[in-house]
Amino acid sequence: STNYIIRASTSGSATRLVTTVYNNTGTTIPKGSVVYISGRHSSNLPTIALAVGNNEENSYKTFALVESDIPTSNSGVVIQAGNIGNLNLPTSTYTDEI
Repeated sequence: STNYIIRASTSGSATRLVTTVYNNTGTTIPKGSVVYISGRHSSNLPTIALAVGNNEENSYKTFALVESDIPTSNSGVVIQAGNIGNLNLPTSTYTDEI
């Protein structure tokens, strides 16, 4: 057994936790989309798919937000923790559900 100790750098601190992923869904996944890990690509990157809020199978595994549009058959970055900038959501079209 091997023990690993992770220490914070004394010269700075992490502000975001990001992961490189692969989109094999057949369509572009837009910036700001909520995704889950759907498998593994041959490049050893995790594959992602859109999380769907009204479907337990596709929402309980929610993983991250897409940093920038990821075209199909391409890799991109998702943000697990931290800020995402310049995200324009059409908040006037959302309604509260009770």
